[in-house]
Amino acid sequence: MTDDPLVFNPPPGWPKPPDGWVPPKGWSPDPAWPDPPQGWQLWLPSDLDSDQAPVPEGSDPAQGNRPSPAAETSTETKVLTPTQGLRS
Repeated sequence: MTDDPLVFNPPPGWPKPPDGWVPPKGWSPDPAWPDPPQGWQLWLPSDLDSDQAPVPEGSDPAQGNRPSPAAETSTETKVLTPTQGLRS
């Protein structure tokens, strides 16, 4: 087992958080965000290049860990803040 730190790997349709982001206690994703694809790894070793990230079944490997262009439903860019996506 390795002690490499992990980095958050946002699923398709989720905003990309700032480098080093760690969810605060009690955080949950915004219910408006799509569910991660089956098998999606939310945390990856920090030394793993995004091109080496596992690609879930049904994704386009040429797109790496991003959905195929046909699967993208919005070009809106969101900035993730600690208060976004909190559920009571």
